[in-house]
Amino acid sequence: MKKIITTSLLFLLFTLSFAVADESIPSQRVEYKEYSQRMVYDGVIEAIKQATVSAQTSGRITEINFDVDDFVPQGSVIMRLRDKQQQAQLDTADAALQEAKALYIKSKAEHQRAFELQSKKLISVAVFDEAVANLSASEQRLKGAEAQWQQAKEQLDYTVIKAPFSGIVVARHIEQGEMANVGQPLMSGFVVDDMRVTASVPQSYIEQVRKNESVQVVFPQTEAKAVVSDEITIYPYADPLTHTFKVRVGLPSGLAGVYPGMMVKVVFSVGSFRALAVDPQAIVRRSELTALYVMNGDAIAYRQVRLGRELEDGRIEILAGLYEGDQISLDPVRAGIMLKRRAQAGE
Repeated sequence: MKKIITTSLLFLLFTLSFAVADESIPSQRVEYKEYSQRMVYDGVIEAIKQATVSAQTSGRITEINFDVDDFVPQGSVIMRLRDKQQQAQLDTADAALQEAKALYIKSKAEHQRAFELQSKKLISVAVFDEAVANLSASEQRLKGAEAQWQQAKEQLDYTVIKAPFSGIVVARHIEQGEMANVGQPLMSGFVVDDMRVTASVPQSYIEQVRKNESVQVVFPQTEAKAVVSDEITIYPYADPLTHTFKVRVGLPSGLAGVYPGMMVKVVFSVGSFRALAVDPQAIVRRSELTALYVMNGDAIAYRQVRLGRELEDGRIEILAGLYEGDQISLDPVRAGIMLKRRAQAGE
């Protein structure tokens, strides 16, 4: 009798332990959810502000102050050209300007005297007209001399090449001592803080892409990981060879590890779809099999499923083996132990 009571108590405790364990296993009800249909295209990062400084006058390079990968503050002198010829032209223009000023002052004084004498009828009209013509001519010569001086001054200023904006030097196209001609590239640079992404979208999806108010840019193997941007510019024409539209996406400033020329992924929303999805922690992977522990009622079943893609909320799409309304375990280890114990108890 005592043995029967002890056995009954052990069976009761064993059953209660199952019930407690069942209640303590976290679970999740599987339901269909609406997800956005996404298309992913390759994009290339480019600097918004980039420039190549070219020579605006001829001369030999006498000084180079920056090289590739150097940071250059705006207005800094990056190169100097030999300026002997330009300085001589400025000196000549300055002399011509001073002469023109002197002649203008003289003509103006003569015009004033002629005006006073003509008002008193002491000189003829022809003499007065000559004074007026001389003043007008000297005034025009002065304007021409000032223009020549300004041009010569600019040519001298062009021998000092300054940075148009603060940025990083990416290329130097000339060496010290070489001759620079007008229009020849000297140095290239860009601003690393202001960047954008350029991607090509097929014409079959461009109308859906136009409806996007924001897009996601994914940076593989960088600290930035991913960002969402609402700065979208779509070119109004397609490439006649590839039949794709170019799309530009603005990026926020100060992204770590992101540089022009890098390849990224640009994610556009082109519609929506319904899917069954589960948390990754609920999935059991054994060799090539993937499964879930389904807990419908008091029963626990180990059910094989076919997985789809990872969705935007981090959950995994289930293509087959699961139905809406199923209750799945979020702790497959404990669920597996419980299933094994029940199987042993049934034996």
